[in-house]
Amino acid sequence: MGAYASNFKDDSGVIVAEFSDPTKGDWVTAHAEATGMAVVEVERLWQRFQQLGCNEQGVLPIEVFQQKSPLFEDVFARNILRSFKEQDEIHFQTFLNALNWCEDTETEAKVRGVFHLINNGSPINKDLMFRVLKRVYPDDSDQAVQRTTDVFMSQVDDKNQGSIDEDQFMKWVLKMPKESIEAVTQFHIIPPEINEEAHKAFVSGSPGGEPLEGRSARVRPSARTGATASGAIPADGILMALTDRAYTRDWHLLANKLGFLRADVQQFEKQYPRDTKKQVSLMLKTWRDQEGQNATTGVLAQALRGSNMADLVPLLSP
Repeated sequence: MGAYASNFKDDSGVIVAEFSDPTKGDWVTAHAEATGMAVVEVERLWQRFQQLGCNEQGVLPIEVFQQKSPLFEDVFARNILRSFKEQDEIHFQTFLNALNWCEDTETEAKVRGVFHLINNGSPINKDLMFRVLKRVYPDDSDQAVQRTTDVFMSQVDDKNQGSIDEDQFMKWVLKMPKESIEAVTQFHIIPPEINEEAHKAFVSGSPGGEPLEGRSARVRPSARTGATASGAIPADGILMALTDRAYTRDWHLLANKLGFLRADVQQFEKQYPRDTKKQVSLMLKTWRDQEGQNATTGVLAQALRGSNMADLVPLLSP
């Protein structure tokens, strides 16, 4: 997990703790600017960080968290914290970067992160897999879990090496339906239902029904949930914003919901190999061009909801 945890460190760009602290008015907004997150997200996570037991400097000592949280009794939770702690402490900015990574990173990278978490990136042997499955099926007998372990190892360890390496783990996981993998790895800093209430407050905050000035800065555009002009054809800017969020998700399913076949998806991938964002952009623009007047935001919104991307529907609002 250490290779992935390097993304969480505060050693690139602005380090907020060097010029601010929780007593100053810019503590939340400075972190929002430094991490690229919305103020409302940082506010929510600051409350959570305080509940974990951070000190007056906005730093969470590991020993404090260890005393307050039963998670430390679990070896995997200890591995998570060990991977990005800094001199036995976690800074708020590191905490934000970690959760931002959990929300925005591509599914495949998250799965690789899980593998590195299980055994610090080392191959998983049968004994360790037994312990993992014992946590997954705590009510099963040791004999039943051992049988499951034996079957799992025989199916995944196709090299007969007595352990599962990263490539074997990824090969096994990626055979699963993408929507199933995404359902497990998907993470929202702000739950969609809370975003919906926030957006309702945003659009009806003033007596005249107009948005309150400055309120929009508190709501992440991709996190709003509201109505769209269902008959409108999405402009380039809307498709670009949607691409920025959808390319880390199961965009193959979205393409299917928009009427594309597997062969079509393969052509998008062939045109821009190893560049998922451009593949998604091409797919969306091709859909709009082919469908003409039928390529409305209403149709696109319905496809997003059917692809487990309902939280992206507000991006379609002009």
